[in-house]
This record gives sequence, C-alpha cells and structure tokens, in this order.
Amino acid sequence: MLHKPENQTANQDARRLKILLAYDLPTRASAFEEALNTNPNFAVRATSDAREIEPLFNKWHFDILFLDMHMAHLPGSIVLAHFSRAIKAKELAIIAMCNVDDFAMLERALVLGALDACAINIPPAEAVGRAYAAGRWLKIKNSHKPLNNTDETGIDQITTMPFSMLG
Repeated sequence: MLHKPENQTANQDARRLKILLAYDLPTRASAFEEALNTNPNFAVRATSDAREIEPLFNKWHFDILFLDMHMAHLPGSIVLAHFSRAIKAKELAIIAMCNVDDFAMLERALVLGALDACAINIPPAEAVGRAYAAGRWLKIKNSHKPLNNTDETGIDQITTMPFSMLG
C-alpha cells in the first residue's frame, strides 16, 4: 500500500530531498513517516510492500530509502543487491533498518552497499538526523568539484560511512 501526503505537489517534490520509507508494518511507521513529512526539506512516501520499491524509483526517483530488511515478499538483501548500480553511482542512499540485536543482517546490509543502518524502531528525531546525513553524503558524492574534506564551516566531512550507526 502506497501512502502520500495529500498536500504535496510535483513542484514541492522537485525542491525537496525525496525519501521512501519501505516498512512492513504501517502502524509502527506512522510516527517515523510523520516526523519526516513535517520537515519542509523532505518529500516522503511510504510503502508496506517491497515489490513497489523499484516502480517507485523508476517513476519518482527518490534519493533516500529507509529499508526494513525483513519485509515480506522481498527481503532487504535482495532490494540492496538490485539497487547496487544506483548505490555505486551515488544516485541512491539506503539506510537499512533491522532488529537491534541482528548483527548478521546489519553487516550484510552494509556489505551490500547500505550507507547506514539503524534499529527498526528508530526514534523519529533520529530518522530526521539520518536523512540529513544521507542527503549531505549524496550532495558530496554527486558534486563534480574536487573535495577538500571540509564544508563551509571548516568541519571535516566524513567521506565514507557515517558513524551515526555506532549508537
């Protein structure tokens, strides 16, 4: 089932970072989705069916995918493998979500190309922070100018995986 806020237009979507939330249980995802939707910098859609991810990417071309690694019909590892080309081309940042104690799945997601990983029951405020971090990573990786490893603030940028996944 696909969910989209009623008040978003195509023009608004073009100026925002596009995020797809692929989460098996829509009732648990509502606070997560609401936190991202209330942010004016994000255009958010959600699906509870992993089979809708590829058609949505082709049609809407989202920037960030919060991916429940244990979705029915299509496991997260298959989704990650399928999007390996988009991940390598820095067209897509995937944040894998799994059970807090599922270290094997966490490692598998990162090996398959996920930018970051977090607990399935991530607090909404943390989701917003991870979305911003992924957006900065996409901007840096898609930039055609040489990087000097600092931004306008002079703070060193992380050019690999964010450390936010450490806890």
